[in-house]
Amino acid sequence: MHGILIESTLSDIYGRYGSNRGNQRVTIGTSSILKNYNTTTAVRIEYDFFYVNDNPILLICQSSMDFNQERPNCNSDVTIPFNKDHFTNYEFDGCIGNSKIMGIHLEMLNPSNRTVDELITLENGWNWQYSYDTIWVDFDNSFQDKRQISFKINELQNYIGKKFIHFRTGYKTQYTNIVTYDIDISSPKLATAPVVTNPNCSYDKGNVTFTFESPLDMKEGDELDLYCSSIDEATLKNTVVKYNQIVNNSYVLDNLDENNYKFSYQVRQKEGAITSLEPKVGEKNTFTITPPDPLKFTATKKQDVLCNGGDTGEIEIEILSGIGPYRFFVDNAEKTATLEGGKYIIRELSTNQASSKVYNVKVTANGCVEKNP
Repeated sequence: MHGILIESTLSDIYGRYGSNRGNQRVTIGTSSILKNYNTTTAVRIEYDFFYVNDNPILLICQSSMDFNQERPNCNSDVTIPFNKDHFTNYEFDGCIGNSKIMGIHLEMLNPSNRTVDELITLENGWNWQYSYDTIWVDFDNSFQDKRQISFKINELQNYIGKKFIHFRTGYKTQYTNIVTYDIDISSPKLATAPVVTNPNCSYDKGNVTFTFESPLDMKEGDELDLYCSSIDEATLKNTVVKYNQIVNNSYVLDNLDENNYKFSYQVRQKEGAITSLEPKVGEKNTFTITPPDPLKFTATKKQDVLCNGGDTGEIEIEILSGIGPYRFFVDNAEKTATLEGGKYIIRELSTNQASSKVYNVKVTANGCVEKNP
């Protein structure tokens, strides 16, 4: 189905050349739009729409104006070939105003299948609607009264889980043909590179947060297959993520050991359809988990208790690796240590007995405890 929309811009009451009498006509086949001169003191814009139901071969534009006070009477006639399947627009500059003649008809563009994050451009329209079934929905007002619009399916409402989408255009409530595109299920790209949270302690696990730039095309029963492995593929960390485990377009993969990882993901719908694999070849698909160096230390006697029952014993602690701040414990009681010459000294230790005593020394670094003293 084809339509014609004519935007007529009519000059004010004084006419283009000082006249206030005249008319303008556009004829295509059996349809004709006649405009008389504007009787107001302001430029007026009017719209007229009609369907092209036959197969006319000519577009005829006619305009006249008489009683011109400054110039001879105006007469303008233009005839051009017309083919409704290929006509887009023609502008006729007549005696009493301008007629912008627009073909209203959607062309099916290749390919006929589109992903939800792919930019689609529709042309030769005016007012626009879309539908997934039998209910038509208006595009946002910012798309209306435009000859061409560009958008992505994931910018429209209720697209998740749909297999195809219909578009139509027209003028107000008069619409022409419908074009239909299959919706390819696609995995959205990441909004940013994966955000790594490294372990606080050498023996802890790290995690990584994947944040997607748009909602995943998922519904109840669908799953996200997240493939994660070390670069050499010696370590695998593949995860099946339920649709309700993705919060605010993000998912946290935890319990990761120190390693260089690569990843990919795709959505598997409960009906069996699988989305494209992301990231694409050549796009960044790696991250690294890096724990701090483990805390290592040595503890040695620096000085014995000089007198029975005294408290002049000292222990010397050398930190071999690990990042502070450090805390020191002797027999589970926290002690103050003095840094001297790159080593920590704990003083005022006593035996409180005639025989020697073995002390249990523990050091923590930034909350981490030495696992192999």
